Amino acid sequence: MKKLIYSNLLKFFLKLDNWVYGCISKLVVRLHNGIHPKHHIIRYEDWFLEQIGPQDCVLDIGSHDGTMCLVLAQKAMKVLGIEIEEPKYRKAIKQNTANNVKFVLGDATSLKLEERFNIVTLSNVLEHVDKRVEFLKRILIQHRPEKVLIRVPLITREWLSVYKKSVGIDYRLDPTHFTEYTEEELRSEISAAGLNIKSFEIKFGEAFLVCLT
Repeated sequence: MKKLIYSNLLKFFLKLDNWVYGCISKLVVRLHNGIHPKHHIIRYEDWFLEQIGPQDCVLDIGSHDGTMCLVLAQKAMKVLGIEIEEPKYRKAIKQNTANNVKFVLGDATSLKLEERFNIVTLSNVLEHVDKRVEFLKRILIQHRPEKVLIRVPLITREWLSVYKKSVGIDYRLDPTHFTEYTEEELRSEISAAGLNIKSFEIKFGEAFLVCLT
């Protein structure tokens, strides 16, 4: 009887933890005028910026509201952001202030582009894709980049997320995630897609990969 009570209480608090995290995420964005403080703490845009040079042409897949495209445009020759969700695309168009940045609305796996891009960036995109290996293969065939820069969340960011999954409680940071990786799973998918990992870093529970084709 005690074990049953403990089990039910534990599941309640694990679900409560998820709810609290969601509340914190919404409130912190509102408090900081629509900008999540993780941008300034994790500084993931800076990592992407470090990986490119002034002669690079960058294709940012899943460009969201275009924020990272504008950061990359400070260094790259040109940047094109592809976004599949129209509201995010419209917001990116509205806030675009750079001459070397463009945005298109569509599916990156089927969109035909006349311009050539030697670098593809995927910042918190893969975890939102169901068939990720197929997705990566189509990207490589469609756009033929030389380098792919990837950022994804890891389930091994803390013991609690792994434990939640083991007891059947939602462990994801976002309900639209199809997965959150272990390092082994991520390396396996990248290899299966035909990419070679040049560097693999972990920061704040996220993996940052430089991959060569």
